[in-house]
Amino acid sequence: MVSNEAIRVGMAAGLRLAVLSEHMLPPERLDLVTLPVTGLPIESHWQFIVRRDRRLSHSALGFLRIAEGHLGKYVEARFLCTELAGLIEGLAADKRAP
Repeated sequence: MVSNEAIRVGMAAGLRLAVLSEHMLPPERLDLVTLPVTGLPIESHWQFIVRRDRRLSHSALGFLRIAEGHLGKYVEARFLCTELAGLIEGLAADKRAP
């Protein structure tokens, strides 16, 4: 299925088994069972991708700043990249350039 929402809808419609991140499940999941599976959880990598040939909007830059300030609360330090601060600094400098 192409999205987490499609998987949730499928489960609600009677699909018997799915692999889905636990954080995508509703808190009131009384009719669902979480099964332990060897090899899970699957480690994933997330990226912030920014086009250098266009100016970043004020709100997008704000989002990156919020992410930088809060990711450490939710992601183990060993999984955090150190380039985000440099990216934000460079993007902010681009916004100041004439």
